[in-house]
Amino acid sequence: MPGRKKSAISKASPHTIKKFELIEEYIKSWALCIPYEIDGEIKPTYPDFIVVRRDERVGYVIDILEPHSPDFKDNLGKAKSFAEYARQNPGVGRIQLIRMSKDAVGKNQFKRLDMYRTAIRNKVSHAINTDELDHIFDTDGVIE
Repeated sequence: MPGRKKSAISKASPHTIKKFELIEEYIKSWALCIPYEIDGEIKPTYPDFIVVRRDERVGYVIDILEPHSPDFKDNLGKAKSFAEYARQNPGVGRIQLIRMSKDAVGKNQFKRLDMYRTAIRNKVSHAINTDELDHIFDTDGVIE
């Protein structure tokens, strides 16, 4: 995706590129940013979806949904940061990492790790590599 973004922007006029940059700067000034670590460096991540839904018991609830390819290098760092964010913000509803995979017959399915669940959050927090994170998705991911 980053390659596609750069390709589309490189074809735009300088005036349009400046507009993109200003819009990006504005959005980042108020968007939810969750820091994560990768290669010893702290970087920002912005959740893809923030959903506000009505719950009969507590009123409005905010869910954070983060679809993310297992092929990206930042998987473990982002997973750990979402686990920590969930630990520090118990009032948030679902905080889910989402991956698309194939079932036994080759049909796409979505697996979700809900960081709201303490057991999942603890496993993710203690994972030391992406293979362990993959295993957590395999054993604890919920298919929806």
